[in-house]
Amino acid sequence: MDTLELESFLSDLPMGGIKYFETVDSTNRYALDWAEKGAEDFSLVVANEQTAGRGRMARKWLTTPGNSLAMSLILRPSHKEQNQIHLFSPLAGLAVAESLKNTYGLNPLIKWPNDILLDHKKVCGILCEAAWDKDELRGMVIGIGLNLKNESIPTDDSLRYPASSLESAGCDCLEVLPHIRNILLEFRRLRPILATSEFITKWESYLAFKGEQVILTAPEKDPEIFTLIGLDAEGNLHVIDSAGDEKFFQAGEISLRPFKS
Repeated sequence: MDTLELESFLSDLPMGGIKYFETVDSTNRYALDWAEKGAEDFSLVVANEQTAGRGRMARKWLTTPGNSLAMSLILRPSHKEQNQIHLFSPLAGLAVAESLKNTYGLNPLIKWPNDILLDHKKVCGILCEAAWDKDELRGMVIGIGLNLKNESIPTDDSLRYPASSLESAGCDCLEVLPHIRNILLEFRRLRPILATSEFITKWESYLAFKGEQVILTAPEKDPEIFTLIGLDAEGNLHVIDSAGDEKFFQAGEISLRPFKS
């Protein structure tokens, strides 16, 4: 694949711009720089290999050549969307989940707020970052890393959550281009309903671990065990603690993992 092939494959989509790299340190890092220099809404950065990719909470997300999808999408949120910034991360997760379900018949779940699971193993991670000019939002960057083939799964002990790939899940498409296109199509379809009850209901329909005990960890605090109830009308995580008290958390405040007794 090269830039011309990628542009041709996405020629019927209203892309702001497209950059392709055989190797880059981080698609998000490049996209943030491009956003600060004026990249248009729905501009895309794709790499065959990432050598210093980033995940949530400073975790690494490396991409090996030919085995994974690594892309970062640049957005210029409208005035209305700027009040819904916390929902862009789950918007990306929902776009990936809908793509895998609607196009390939898979049964993904979303580990709140946006990790994509197949057979309760992580196949896709998402990282949202913002480009600011003082108090003015210049743009949003949404990084998406999708494990296509088994070779994309790390073999060291750095994994914080069991990982898998589309190959292991029996997906009949392991090529990068179709997945990029399908995710972008779902993103465009879902973006207009951001923050509506339809959006929240669709997001909750994919929510993993509903009715189960989960461990929530906030920065610099001890982990706590809760029962996961679902989402509230704003997309906050609705849980109940051991005393029966309800609590709500916004995306970005905590990390979540299932409880195993």
